[in-house]
Amino acid sequence: MPGYILRSRGRRLAASIALLLLLTSFLACFSGTARAENEKLYTITEYGWLDHFSPENITAGQDGKMWFTLRYGGMIGIMSSTGQLNVFKLPNSWSYPIDITAGPGRSLWFTESGNNKIGKLTTDGYLTEYPVPTQYGYPYGITTGPDGNVWFTEGPSSKIGKITHAGVITEYPLPANSYWPFDITKGPDGNLWFTESSWIGKIGKITTDGIITEYVLPQNTLPENITAGPDGNLWFTVPNGNKIGKITVSGTVTMYSLTLGYDPSGITSGPDGNIWFTESGGNKLGMITTDGTITEFPLPNLNTWPGGIAAGPDGYVWFTEGGIQRIGKIYVGEKLIPEILTADLIPTLTLTPDRTASPSPDTVITLNLKLKNLGPGKAGFLALEIPFDPRLTLGHAVMDYPGLWVSQVDGTTIKIGLETLPSGDSATGSLVFRPNPANPPQNGTEISFRFKVSYADQAGVQSRTSNKVTLSFGESSRDATGGKVRQLPPRKAKVGDKKVIWSDHFLPGERVSLWYTAPDGANVSLPYAWADDNGKMETIFDTTGLKPGVYSFVGQGNRSEVQVYTLVTLTE
Repeated sequence: MPGYILRSRGRRLAASIALLLLLTSFLACFSGTARAENEKLYTITEYGWLDHFSPENITAGQDGKMWFTLRYGGMIGIMSSTGQLNVFKLPNSWSYPIDITAGPGRSLWFTESGNNKIGKLTTDGYLTEYPVPTQYGYPYGITTGPDGNVWFTEGPSSKIGKITHAGVITEYPLPANSYWPFDITKGPDGNLWFTESSWIGKIGKITTDGIITEYVLPQNTLPENITAGPDGNLWFTVPNGNKIGKITVSGTVTMYSLTLGYDPSGITSGPDGNIWFTESGGNKLGMITTDGTITEFPLPNLNTWPGGIAAGPDGYVWFTEGGIQRIGKIYVGEKLIPEILTADLIPTLTLTPDRTASPSPDTVITLNLKLKNLGPGKAGFLALEIPFDPRLTLGHAVMDYPGLWVSQVDGTTIKIGLETLPSGDSATGSLVFRPNPANPPQNGTEISFRFKVSYADQAGVQSRTSNKVTLSFGESSRDATGGKVRQLPPRKAKVGDKKVIWSDHFLPGERVSLWYTAPDGANVSLPYAWADDNGKMETIFDTTGLKPGVYSFVGQGNRSEVQVYTLVTLTE
């Protein structure tokens, strides 16, 4: 599928005032706003006939399409801006997908309340499902957090869940006397905000470290869905009171009553600077300005039951219609969402020699750095931090890319700066080390390198971590592949064993392709795996049905192109 960039709903810039000023000037060099042609304000269009599958919630995908859940069909729907419909059927028709969000990379994440799972579906059709650890967790709301992880609510178990790109789940219980977290969104303050729809209505806040704060709402106020507004506040619906609520990041609550409509449900920040919501029982769409003025728009058909709602990439607000099984959109004006051109940096390392190095002070050890920008936007104000072992000393640096320079050497950390890296460019450089004669590494010592790069793009301040390279010290230096392939220790197993194979040399969160070469030379592909937040990939090599012999087992990072292999010897 063609690639587009998801429009950001705001990201907290965890940087200094100076960096913010630099970032402001950096963003100012971008221009361009998508415009709908020949469109009248507040035109409503409806698409599709979804055959009683109950479209539930909806979000904008990175491919420029709208992605939505079909609760009773066990499917994920995809709709183009012109109404072309496709569906992806989940393995279990009773999985009850409910909420959906665009996650890191080209992936959509959704809750499966019937399956008690979190699903991840890439825009090119790869599905992965992750069981929620708590039985009957009933995951419901879901959003992408400011930390790059995906966060979700577990109503019956009264927990907030976090899942990494590699599928590792952490759960945070709510405080005592707190129940049923419902919807969740990324806040403007770098925290996650959620609603609690039990008999004591609350708005909750959870930091990315899992610290929870709650704000009690007025009596008989049971909040449902929540979104971050363009004014730096959080906005939420209150169906039982026919109200729209606003809460500041410090906890001050203001309520706005609907005069004609009722049963507000879904809510989103629109591209026109207003907040839009659905009225499930009122058969309307609502718009509320940041100062509290409400306007309502009746839908063309009766009994539509509008539910989920989300801003699209094209100046429309899109919504689901469960009553008539359709997807609708409304054009909201000339102030449209500008296209956000984000950078996508891939930081990689290679090392020569790549196997062993002599501890002699004359030994030359070269660390090769590469930054490649695969995103459609440029990266600015790049800052690399490269720690190194005190048993090494830095000799000199060779920077191959214009503007790449060593800004500081502080003890055992090297800092490198680069003003900008345009889309499609690769910046390379090398750092030359020698064993420290005052504190030389001993034979058998293993030394590793991994570095972090931070940068700014149109979505804010980002950071990435490189792959890891490792070097052992021995009697002499040995370089096998110039650092392109990492050889893991050989394994032995009996036919029928399930052998664990792992490596922590990948980029954090990257997908790893796996295969093996049999003794007869045949290559056999295996299901892919994901590296965790520390770059560690772990998989099982099932040798059931294989013949005795030596098998070459290979893993290759799809982004870093880092390749590892090990030889597995099978015996009867």
